[in-house]
Amino acid sequence: MKNITILNNKIRSRDNLEQRAEAIFSRVAGSFKLSDLPNMSILFHTSRSSFDKSLGRKTQIWEVGNTSRDNKIDIIHPDYFAKVSSHTDSEFDQILAHEMAHIFINRLASANQVPFWLNEGLAMNIAGQVERYTKSNEAMFIEERFTSHLATRMDWDERVNGGAYKIACLFTTFLIEKFTLDKIMELITKTEKNYYAPHFEESVLRIFGKPIQDLENDFVSCSNKIS
Repeated sequence: MKNITILNNKIRSRDNLEQRAEAIFSRVAGSFKLSDLPNMSILFHTSRSSFDKSLGRKTQIWEVGNTSRDNKIDIIHPDYFAKVSSHTDSEFDQILAHEMAHIFINRLASANQVPFWLNEGLAMNIAGQVERYTKSNEAMFIEERFTSHLATRMDWDERVNGGAYKIACLFTTFLIEKFTLDKIMELITKTEKNYYAPHFEESVLRIFGKPIQDLENDFVSCSNKIS
């Protein structure tokens, strides 16, 4: 497939990962209405040290994939997921789909800044990772105006080990079920080069017909009823 370049030639020929990646790419592309599909490169890692070296930092045990702004995906080889992380080997397809979804989201947003909760939440929905959180009995600590605390990288990184992924996933799922995936995609197309909360919230009001504070409150009420 011309949209994907596998950077490990030996791994590509040995493990047939090119065909596997192509199939995942096609599934992800089916969720986006893009006439011009993004190109991406994938570098598979067979060790944590190789993954860390490529990213230029020491990664946490749960980290197995990363997408850079130049559309390069670093990901642990599927045969090594369980050996070097807290994931199982069977999670590989979903996680690669998640990383690919980030590239599609970036293309849909014309490289503008998408709030982290929306970027991560939509990627998890596209990748089929929602069930992991909907079936979890783990309690959530939800801050007042939680989207404003999960919008930037700095705020996200401070909360990444405190339930940020679960909240982002379930709130985005809530919005998709209430307003459709097309409305979420429309919101992403209205993002700006530099994230500015008042402008983003104006887009939410225009597209969904409700202030984001009301949507957050609706989500919290719904979550408490379910639990």
